[in-house]
Amino acid sequence: MFTERSDLVGDDDPMRGYGVTVTPGRDGPLVFVAGYGEPNRLYAREGDRFVDTACGIVADGTRHGMGVCAADLDADGCEEVYVHNCTKGVDGGGDPDLLLSRLESDGFRWTDVFALDVNADRLDVRAGRSVAALDRLGTGRYGVAVSGYAAPLAFYELGDDGGCRSLLAVPHCSGEGDLFAGVERGPNRLFRNENGHYDPTGGGALADPAGDTRGASLVDEGGTFAFAVGNEDGPNRLLRHGSGGEFEDVA
Repeated sequence: MFTERSDLVGDDDPMRGYGVTVTPGRDGPLVFVAGYGEPNRLYAREGDRFVDTACGIVADGTRHGMGVCAADLDADGCEEVYVHNCTKGVDGGGDPDLLLSRLESDGFRWTDVFALDVNADRLDVRAGRSVAALDRLGTGRYGVAVSGYAAPLAFYELGDDGGCRSLLAVPHCSGEGDLFAGVERGPNRLFRNENGHYDPTGGGALADPAGDTRGASLVDEGGTFAFAVGNEDGPNRLLRHGSGGEFEDVA
């Protein structure tokens, strides 16, 4: 049962925001809310309330955040925050993404890894909607898959030098961390992790080429997982693995 607890939010002024993620902080969980054309918010617990602590590059009120996720990309025990900023159109020309990392010397200060000189030619500037974190090798070092809108899906990992609508990291088929890509005006895809490389699989009801995916989530069915897929102007799906290995819509 859910309980309305909006009273816990100290700064509850309306904002235009899209993605939300939660990451561990020094003194408890931090809640990052991506702002669209206005500052991002980073809520931290202060007494019995959550207050906005975002400033500087974390607040970054000039870009248009859409998707956000948190994961440990450099295996230092501290999660980074990836913010996908949507371009102004499918042809590009918009805002580069943010990869926010906490400085080792001070857990309250952040830096944008994409702003480092070594990453000058690696900026992600594309129209998209979603991001998902994946540990493709099972080493504790995550990468980030970034959806493309009329552009290829991208996957970013931190080196030692420093047309999708919905992405969902799933412990579903291989047990190694697979990736579901919900597609607008086209068939959905499930990428199965094969020793760190992703091969498309699925088909049938999962592909749903007549659908128009807008969101996806996992449903725990007592140790197994099903996909809940939301379509625009069409029936939503609940996709469950059948006895023959194919997905079946049981909605």
